[in-house]
Amino acid sequence: MTGRDIQQNDLVISFDKNEYSWLVEGTSEQLMARSERQDYESNVIVQTIKELVKSNPLTGWSGSALDLMKATYNITGKQCTESSSGVGKIISKYSYKLYCDGIDHKAAKSNT
Repeated sequence: MTGRDIQQNDLVISFDKNEYSWLVEGTSEQLMARSERQDYESNVIVQTIKELVKSNPLTGWSGSALDLMKATYNITGKQCTESSSGVGKIISKYSYKLYCDGIDHKAAKSNT
């Protein structure tokens, strides 16, 4: 959007066929942030971690990536398709968001 009296802004819009009107979806940055949040919230590993921590409020939860993979099926009913290192990458990717949700992650090196 450009004009003399308004600040220039790039907006994502869509057409509503039922209402025959244009809808402002937001800026591309807002849509990207919304998409990232949805990816985070729908991730089965994240859902499992949140449930494990919630069910152990005093002590938290600790376990290996393999333990987390097994718990994923037990909690969500969905098979974890990631390898152990893939689970670690997901946790690293979402580490800050988990922290913002009150979940502190500490990685321990295995002796193998």
